[in-house]
Amino acid sequence: MCPAEETSPRVDSALVGELLAEQHPDLASEPLAKAGEGWDNITYRLGRRRAVRLPKRREAAELVVSERRWLPGVARRLGVDVPLPERAGRPGAGYPWPWSIVRWVDGSTADRTPPGPGTGALLGTVLRRLHRPSPHDAPHNPFRGVPLVDRAEAVQRWLLDAALPRSTSTAMRALWRDGVDAPPAAGTVWVHGDLHPRNVVTRGGALAGIIDWGDVSGGDPAVDLASAWTILRSESERKDFWKRYGASEAERCRARAWAVFFALALISAGDAGHRTLGSRIVEEVVGG
Repeated sequence: MCPAEETSPRVDSALVGELLAEQHPDLASEPLAKAGEGWDNITYRLGRRRAVRLPKRREAAELVVSERRWLPGVARRLGVDVPLPERAGRPGAGYPWPWSIVRWVDGSTADRTPPGPGTGALLGTVLRRLHRPSPHDAPHNPFRGVPLVDRAEAVQRWLLDAALPRSTSTAMRALWRDGVDAPPAAGTVWVHGDLHPRNVVTRGGALAGIIDWGDVSGGDPAVDLASAWTILRSESERKDFWKRYGASEAERCRARAWAVFFALALISAGDAGHRTLGSRIVEEVVGG
């Protein structure tokens, strides 16, 4: 039996309202509506300019604390909107973990409204600004930005379960092997770690923001460079992306392997929306 603190708590608008009334009463009268739910967090929009992010499990709660510490400094130089933490929440009203009130990033996620022309160049610029050397005390994420060989077991399992056409599966295995065999990163830089379309926000067809920074950590920049296939949808946009970013051949090779990883992770997630998104990324990474 799991310890009580590790079980998933009930999270609904009533609980969020209780937490606000108890800890941030000046915001308790603001309109509240569920905005989304991911693997780690549930998000409620609070009024016009804020959101409440609540972890669904203990491990995700640790990421919330890390995000509050590191994101303001990392995001300052990016030039796009991010959900900057504005207030901290603590356990209460039967909810066992820390939570945050963050700045709302207005727009639509890129899986619903794909970014238009010019996205490749802008995304390359944003990632070049993000990928600065990380300090020795930066958080380490054991799942993202690590050497690809560390994720090989999961990738092999997902490939077996994904039921892809044989030619596609063969191509994915080859791209993964190429990434594993490529020269490793020389050092660690700040990375987002989870840069897929549901974490990118568009407005008016343009890239406007990047959300869900719980995986922010020091790691291999290739994990974010996988966005050349997870976010972008044409060879011309990818060409602009690489030109603006200036990646090495080894970084591109590892990045494509990370795109294989993200595609398979989404397909294996069980949610129909994630599977559709993962299948689209498979087409991009194998075809482009």
